Amino acid sequence: MNSSRKKIGVIMSGVSGRGGMETVLEKILDSTLLKKSFSFSVILKDPVKYADFLTIISKKSNLFYFGTKRRLLSQLCLLKYLLFTKADILIMTGPKSIYLAYLVRLVFFKKYLILSWMHFSITDIKIDKNKLRYADFHLAIAEGIREQLINLGIDPRKVFLIYNPVEKRRDKIKKCSGNTTKLVYIGRVMLAGQKNMKILIDALSIAQTHIKVSLDVYGSGPSISRVMDYAHQRILDDSVTINWHGWSDKPWTLISEADALVMTSNYEGFGMVIAESISRGLVAIAPDILGPNEIIVNNKNGFLYKKNNLEDLVNKILIVRDFSRSINYASVKKTITKFYEEEYFKNLNKILLRIIQ
Repeated sequence: MNSSRKKIGVIMSGVSGRGGMETVLEKILDSTLLKKSFSFSVILKDPVKYADFLTIISKKSNLFYFGTKRRLLSQLCLLKYLLFTKADILIMTGPKSIYLAYLVRLVFFKKYLILSWMHFSITDIKIDKNKLRYADFHLAIAEGIREQLINLGIDPRKVFLIYNPVEKRRDKIKKCSGNTTKLVYIGRVMLAGQKNMKILIDALSIAQTHIKVSLDVYGSGPSISRVMDYAHQRILDDSVTINWHGWSDKPWTLISEADALVMTSNYEGFGMVIAESISRGLVAIAPDILGPNEIIVNNKNGFLYKKNNLEDLVNKILIVRDFSRSINYASVKKTITKFYEEEYFKNLNKILLRIIQ
């Protein structure tokens, strides 16, 4: 083991074990390039729903798992870690943790650097934004998040745009034939809230009078029964078929052909599943919000619709079949070159080495 490697602690909260943030973390821990210069510890403050994630992370890093729902106890555990850590850099996903790390460093003369690493639009979630100012540097996964941080008064020179790493795929999702528009949804199943599947079901109920549509849903969630009940109420025509596949850790291996991925979120940080789709040559439909609007290029690799605009979403569903079948795989994949892993890790490695010097 290279003893000269700098130590990085990644402190995360609110992860279930099956999200985009977890996927990115795993990729970072697997990076051969980063391993040459850095060793990683992962600190998980809150209970993780899916224990297999803990097993995976413990094999890739030094894992500290608190696993308590009691906020005070969680903070005390984090405080203990901060007091005794030998980390050179702390990468943190929550403002409260950032502020605590700042106070500990101030009072106990710790030497670590503090980096924020926000995974959602900071204007769309309820957080104490002012505490982000206590980080020394900021890793922004989208240009929109970078702008939000700068608008808080943070020095632009301390904000680094890194995006998220996307695997460059050689395989592709087969183009469909026939008259049915085949859509895919991958993610948490929520009627309202962040994922907002209600608008998708409403759009399909309108589209069913014009075209045949099938929707394959790969995902689950506490409110899945509500979503299924709502779909049953709204989809009254045989022109629309919805197949509920449940959660899968490898959904892309289950999809043989499709016309488009569809996302209907109210907010995102990046939109990893969109990039994963496009990396396979499959076009996407998503709202014009922070994250997706930096991945999707209209009429190049999919369509953006106006957020919460039902009519616009319906229109995109009506035209996506012909668009998807007319465009070639290579041109779709090429649109996200800047997100592919090789570029991502070169950039992140350069940033981390720069700030630690």
